[in-house]
Amino acid sequence: MIAIKNKSPFLCLLIFLISSQTALATEIKVTVDRNPISINESVQLTFTASTSPDDDPDFSPLEKDFNILNQSKQSKSSWINGESSKTIQWVLNIMPKKVGDLLIPVIAFGDDHSKQSNLRVTENQTSNDNQNAELFLEVEATPKTTYVQSQVIYTLRLFSRVQLSQAQLSELELTDALVEKLGEVKKYNTLRNGVQYTVNELNYAIFPQKSGEINIPPMQLTAGVVSSSRARFNGFFNRQISKTKRIQSNAIRLNVQAVPETFK
Repeated sequence: MIAIKNKSPFLCLLIFLISSQTALATEIKVTVDRNPISINESVQLTFTASTSPDDDPDFSPLEKDFNILNQSKQSKSSWINGESSKTIQWVLNIMPKKVGDLLIPVIAFGDDHSKQSNLRVTENQTSNDNQNAELFLEVEATPKTTYVQSQVIYTLRLFSRVQLSQAQLSELELTDALVEKLGEVKKYNTLRNGVQYTVNELNYAIFPQKSGEINIPPMQLTAGVVSSSRARFNGFFNRQISKTKRIQSNAIRLNVQAVPETFK
């Protein structure tokens, strides 16, 4: 009994230290602005803490299933009714690499950690005629049946009814043909299925160098779709919200014939 009594202060101290360490751990909340999303859309992932965590976050575990497009850190301190409060946020725009129920893993902030969560990623919901789509690509080639070294006009049109930022279009590159860009981008408005669109049009000249079939792969556009501004924390953070979106056109197949002997 005496031995146990002598050890009790040490046990109490140990329990106190463990309890204090647990109490001092920073709670880090994880939220996404949409769930589910489609495979070619970005999602805003936010980590929020009310006190400074142990260290800077290590977001590398996210790279298994997501591309990290950009990230930022925001903080706010306030004093209300004699009490101070603090909010720290790490905001990431991420894009999924595959379809399915993806895991947002535990993220380490030094000795502090967030909790894991799930994000459902679905296939794109597409329509053959792109009816009422906010953003789509349309391509055509004229003529589709041609001769070696004859000119084919390839036209790409971007239809948009939303504001875009940082748009990036893939390059038109073909193995068995020469490609030349024709002129500058043409911009105009048009009505499609009763919806007003802004159109950006690009034209290319394609010169096939051998007979046979030439496949023109889909062109791909990655851009930020800008939505209206919104306020965070009673107007402290006011900024435009941009969601990264990736779209692609259809592929086109050319039938290239050898030049007839009579034309040589």
